[in-house]
Amino acid sequence: MNHSLTTNIIDMVVTGEESPYKKMISKTKDIDIDYFEKIDRGFNSISDELSPELKDVIVDKFIKMADCYYAEGDLESKIIAMIQKEADIIKEEKSVNECKNFLNNLAESLESYVKGTFIHPGFPKYSNEDVAVMYQEAKHITLTEFFMGNNSEDILGFYSALMDNTWWACREVVVNKTNDFLLKIAMKTRDVETLR
Repeated sequence: MNHSLTTNIIDMVVTGEESPYKKMISKTKDIDIDYFEKIDRGFNSISDELSPELKDVIVDKFIKMADCYYAEGDLESKIIAMIQKEADIIKEEKSVNECKNFLNNLAESLESYVKGTFIHPGFPKYSNEDVAVMYQEAKHITLTEFFMGNNSEDILGFYSALMDNTWWACREVVVNKTNDFLLKIAMKTRDVETLR
C-alpha cells in the first residue's frame, strides 16, 4: 500500500492550504461579515431581509461555490491520473494482482478516512424549528414593546440563531461535498484500468 499517495490525495482535497475543503471552510468563517452584518437588525421591527429563507439563499450559494471549488483545476482528473500512473508502475514492476491489491487498498484507505477520520460538521446550536419559533417571536410585538419602542431582544436572539444555523448548514455542505468527492475518487480507483 502506497501511504504517500493516500496522503497526497488527502492533502490535495482536505488538508492542503490550497485544497477545496480549506478554501470553503475559510469562506464559512466569513458568513456573518458577507451576509449578516449589512442587515438592519432594528429595535422594534424585524427587517424584511432577515427571515429563515435567508439561510436557504446562503446555503444555495455555498452549494454552487463548493461545486466550483471541487471542479477547479480539474482536480478529479489530476488525482485519477496520479493513481493510474502509480498503478502502471506497480503492474510493470510487480504484477497485475499486486496492482489490483494496490488499487483496492487505496480505495479502502480513502473510504476509511471518510468514515473514521474526516471531521463531522457537528450539530447546530439551534434547530430549524428553533429558528422558526424565534422568527415568530421576533415578528410579534407585544403592547409593552410597542409603547416602549423596543423589541430588540427577540430580534437579536433570532438574528444570532439564524446566523448560527446558517453557518452550520454551510459547514455541512462543505463536509458533505468533500466526503462525496473522496468516495467518488475511491469508486473510480477501483475502476482504474489496470490491464492496458
